[in-house]
Amino acid sequence: MKVSVIIPTYNRPGFLVQAVRSILQQTHPVWEIIIVDDGSSVNHCMNIDAVKLLDDRITVYRLPENKGVSAARNYGLDKSTGDYILFLDDDDLLHPEMVESNLSIFAADSKAGVVSSGFDMFFDPRSPEIECSNENGDAMFPETIFTWDYGDTTMLTEHPFSALLRKGLQVSSSLVSRQAIGSARFPEDLTRGEDIFFWLTLASAGCSFRINHVQLSFYRIHLYNSLSDPGWRKASLKFKLKLYHQGMATKSEDRFVVHLRLARHLLPFDRLQCGKHILYACRIMTSAEMIPSWPLLFKYIVSRFYNKWRNRKVNKARRSIIARESCENRL
Repeated sequence: MKVSVIIPTYNRPGFLVQAVRSILQQTHPVWEIIIVDDGSSVNHCMNIDAVKLLDDRITVYRLPENKGVSAARNYGLDKSTGDYILFLDDDDLLHPEMVESNLSIFAADSKAGVVSSGFDMFFDPRSPEIECSNENGDAMFPETIFTWDYGDTTMLTEHPFSALLRKGLQVSSSLVSRQAIGSARFPEDLTRGEDIFFWLTLASAGCSFRINHVQLSFYRIHLYNSLSDPGWRKASLKFKLKLYHQGMATKSEDRFVVHLRLARHLLPFDRLQCGKHILYACRIMTSAEMIPSWPLLFKYIVSRFYNKWRNRKVNKARRSIIARESCENRL
């Protein structure tokens, strides 16, 4: 069971070393580690290239310019040769048993196309450009501020598109069969939601998703990741609009969710369009075919509020990072 690990990186050699070391510590050795440098600055290229010295299985490719994480992942996917693919972000870490544990589910279930585990979040106040040499770059398994598990998997098994639209999956926690991926690729025009769009594409093609209820990866909250980007709302709006215009949501309850989220993200930018999508959502909600789905929608709305309450520590850390960045920019 050959596993290819694809790591897109951009100006973060210190974090990259830690991510690679967490792969090298796996109890089930991976087949290859493909690092795609997404047009990093010249002063970081030497440190990124030096990561190859950690192991013979590491290959570094360099894109001529910064094209985004989706382009880097797609490039690495085309270069990979493994039977299973792990897309690891350069600022995330893996538990030593992550690959072995997820592969065991593939071995037990021949229909599985994606196996995703739980993950922990931790706060790192250091600069993403921190230098970390190969000699002292051991993977760090820190104290976490938030633990995430998928929970009830009934809907994911029976209606994967609907479940993924509502919850998504963490990329760095997921192992994907190459056969399940097929010709699917990450959308290179999106900077947020590209991972969910990728999962939805697989679900539309009939891919089966499985959950490993163990925390096996670590998500780092720092100064420049997507959770700390002040422009996340506009990027999320672009993702929702792409989802809407391509008509991927075919079920009434899924279209209701898409309209509701579009209305939420359009509110600060275009209130007329926001009102339009609210009317669409109300029309779907009051249609006769939607009446059997009301309990499911009520459960979804309640779970959204509950998750927001649970994520208060994460949101607090995110706000503190944004405040710190704004203060540094003023200085």
